[in-house]
Amino acid sequence: MIKYKFSSQLIFALSMENPEIFKGMLERIFPDKKIKDLKLSESHKPVIEATQLSAVDGKQVRFDVLFEDEDEWIDVEMQRSDNPALPLRCRFYSSIMDVKGLKAGENYSDLKKSYVIFICEFDFFRMNEPIYTFTRIEKDLGLPLGDDSYIIILNTKSTKDGIPTGLKNLFDYINEGKIAKDDAFIKSVDAVVESLQSSKEVYAAMTMYEEFEIEESLVVEEELDDEFYEELEELLITGDIGVATTEKILDDLKEKVKENRPQEPKKEPVKKEKPMDGHNLLSHSLL
Repeated sequence: MIKYKFSSQLIFALSMENPEIFKGMLERIFPDKKIKDLKLSESHKPVIEATQLSAVDGKQVRFDVLFEDEDEWIDVEMQRSDNPALPLRCRFYSSIMDVKGLKAGENYSDLKKSYVIFICEFDFFRMNEPIYTFTRIEKDLGLPLGDDSYIIILNTKSTKDGIPTGLKNLFDYINEGKIAKDDAFIKSVDAVVESLQSSKEVYAAMTMYEEFEIEESLVVEEELDDEFYEELEELLITGDIGVATTEKILDDLKEKVKENRPQEPKKEPVKKEKPMDGHNLLSHSLL
C-alpha cells in the first residue's frame, strides 16, 4: 500500500535517482527529443546524503535530482506549493548549474546546455497550459540569445485538450495516483514508489517529517525560532534519519514556512520637511 505519494519531496527525489525512471520522465516532457543515456551528475549525491551546490560564499541549493551527459545538465524539481518566487528560484538554480559546470581554465564554449524543470501541482501562470518553456530572447525582435539555457515549468493540473497521452498519464499519476492500464512506464514508477515505502530509513524520515509538518495556521500565528529547529533536528538525527537527510527535511520545512507566512506590506518612507532657512522661518512666524 502506498502511503507517501510520488510527489512527496523525498519519494520523488529517490525515485528519480533511477536512470530509467528519469529517462522515461524526460521522454514524456520532450516527446520529440532523443533522450540519451544519462548518469547522475558527479556533483549529485544520493538524496539520503543530499545534493548541494553553491556559489562561493553564496546560498546553497539542494537539488531534488541532477543528471548530466556529455552535452547537458538536467535538473528536475517537484513543486507542490504555489510560491510567487518560483521564477527567481529557477533563475538561481540555472546560474548555480553554470557556475559549477565550468571548471577553472575552461572556455565559455565548454558550458553544457542546461535545463531546469519544475513539475508543479498547480498552474503558476493561470493559462491552463501543460508546459511552459522559457529561453532568453531579444524583447522587441524575438531574436534568441542562443545561450542554451532553458527553464521549463509543468502544470500537472492542465485540462487543455490535446495533451499527449504519455504526459497526461504522468499528470494523472502525480495528481491522483491513477495508473493507466496500458502504460508500462507509469507502472514501473509506481513499483519504485511502492518499494520505497518499505525502506525503514525513508519511512522514518517521512513519518518524522509528517509529524512535525507545520500547518499554515500555525505558521501565521507563531514565529518559529532557532530553538524549534534545533529540537526538531535533534529528534530527526536521533531517529536514525541521518544528518544529510535531516538537513534536507529542515530546508524544505523552512521553505514551506516562508511560503505560508503572509508578507508584511511595505511601509512608505516618511517624507521629512526641508528645514526652513532663516528668511523662510522669519516669514513663517510673521504669518
